[in-house]
Amino acid sequence: MKGDKVIVRTFGNKPVVCKVWEVTPQVVAVCSEENFEILSQGKEGLWPVGILKCDVFKYTPNTKNISWEHLTPYDR
Repeated sequence: MKGDKVIVRTFGNKPVVCKVWEVTPQVVAVCSEENFEILSQGKEGLWPVGILKCDVFKYTPNTKNISWEHLTPYDR
């Protein structure tokens, strides 16, 4: 759902916390919190990035010791 916080698995298995902009059957479009606020106000900002759903997970506050196999896939 638009505005949800998620954890994205990036290149090198690095976790990044993002906000959801849009969800399609295969891809979740995400952006930073700052950029989300800009876009939500109708201002010009960076385009959200499309990430395959298999690399997007429900948010958990502990991103320092991520165990990818224990995270819940984002399924909205």
